[in-house]
Amino acid sequence: MTAIQPHQKAKALKPGSRRPAKELCSECGLCDTHYIHYVKDACAFLNQQVAELEEQTHGRSRQLDQPDDVYFGVHDSMMAARRTEPIEGAQWTGIVSTIAIEMLNRGLVEGVIVCAKHRGGSLPTAARDCPHPGRNPSGTGE
Repeated sequence: MTAIQPHQKAKALKPGSRRPAKELCSECGLCDTHYIHYVKDACAFLNQQVAELEEQTHGRSRQLDQPDDVYFGVHDSMMAARRTEPIEGAQWTGIVSTIAIEMLNRGLVEGVIVCAKHRGGSLPTAARDCPHPGRNPSGTGE
């Protein structure tokens, strides 16, 4: 049996600090957590490993002659959607939260990464259930 190693933890960056990926940073929130230890491997922008990660994840990297691939990244298809009855407090209408809630309720996923409000900012959080049906998993905006 293989023993599970504990996570390496480090002190998060202070708010407003320059991010390791500098101007390429997408503000994903990893540097704001004690898991910043993993940023050197997890940040696609830090080591310019976007193409390799896309190939590993999707089986191909983006096609640079396709404007949608350049802007949105690798995708099979795209569609536009919105809720006709918005979720109160959602950033837009709550469509992404609605899809996440439905996937959790149907057991299609084990969890969804959401941004929960945390000390005046947001904190990436794993939602494993929806404690308030009709609201998004984090209980905050989308």
